[in-house]
Amino acid sequence: MRTRADSRPLAQHGEVEFTLLGEYAPDMRVYGWHNLSFVIWTGPASVESVAVLRDVSVRFRDLHPEGSSAVHIVKGGIPLPSSEARQALVEVSNDFAESLGGVGVVIGGTGFWASTMRSVVTAMRVLGSRAFEMRIHGNVDEILEWLPARHAKRTGTTLDALELTAALRRAASLASDATRAT
Repeated sequence: MRTRADSRPLAQHGEVEFTLLGEYAPDMRVYGWHNLSFVIWTGPASVESVAVLRDVSVRFRDLHPEGSSAVHIVKGGIPLPSSEARQALVEVSNDFAESLGGVGVVIGGTGFWASTMRSVVTAMRVLGSRAFEMRIHGNVDEILEWLPARHAKRTGTTLDALELTAALRRAASLASDATRAT
């Protein structure tokens, strides 16, 4: 597996342009848009991928001292994270809790796998900081119902609803593109 952390702009999707902030190929990529990050999980979280996420989060926090929010998109059917990876994710969420406006987790897939992954994410949340709001969703559109207000309240930054909709759909398409490539 290779890792990369850079700031290359990606092609535009409508009016939305993302920047690739880092990746642990092929399992995880992190993109930035304003003070919102999108973490695309196309493979299981590992201690190594979470270390890349931590490094990206440090740089993103430095770029956005006002705070930021994050949306994690989990590809349906990927293996569950190991217990070590789960602990590392809890530690990252605790370390960045004060600078997070909100975190949305979109879990793709259905049935037993989706239910199990939701339970794993919920268990990590129980062990983590309560300083920020986190919600689990079945699709990116559900994030629009709460994240904009929470993000504005915690960071002082208002996200344009139409642009945020386009950004969420762009992130979902990146996850979908990765799904087809694997």
